[in-house]
Amino acid sequence: MKWIYAWMYVCAGLVFTLTVMAQTPDPTTVTADEVNVVARQMYCMECENIPLDVCGTQACVQWREEIRLQLAEGKTANEILEYFRVHHGDRALAIPRSPWQRFLSLWLPIIGIIGIVALGFNFLRQASQPTPHRPTSPMPKAEDASRLTYQQRLDQDLNNL
Repeated sequence: MKWIYAWMYVCAGLVFTLTVMAQTPDPTTVTADEVNVVARQMYCMECENIPLDVCGTQACVQWREEIRLQLAEGKTANEILEYFRVHHGDRALAIPRSPWQRFLSLWLPIIGIIGIVALGFNFLRQASQPTPHRPTSPMPKAEDASRLTYQQRLDQDLNNL
């Protein structure tokens, strides 16, 4: 009879242990949030300018499943992004991988905006300053000079008569 009670305790312990083990997450299980962290850095190849994490096409569902499998294998996000870049081209990635392209795509708009603002301030500063007053020249114009000499010649001719 003691063996029956011992056997029941062992079976009950196994049932509770298996129940607890079923509730703990498997370390190889990948959540949708982990997949979306990688998928946010990619674009759908069929739809234009739609991130992979929100696109509902069948191709994007397959890509997210591929990301899930690679994360379950233990690959990092950079390894997965490099895999997709090699197999599908740079267009699949949201951020350019080349350092020069990344620099141009991130900093060139900022530099352009700063330059436009600086030019605008310079234009407004120049427009708000009054123009300096230039004095009129004391020299007579060319017409006045020729008229003066004509007048003098006429006076001389009249005096000579």
